Amino acid sequence: AINMEWGNFRCAHLPYTEYDLALDAESLNPNEQ
Repeated sequence: AINMEWGNFRCAHLPYTEYDLALDAESLNPNEQ
């Protein structure tokens, strides 16, 4: 088994896509993960 969970993957070097922003807005912890 391989755990592919990537929690709290904030990085100033990678751009956010519209999908990242939409998923974050609907999450239980917006702007925290």
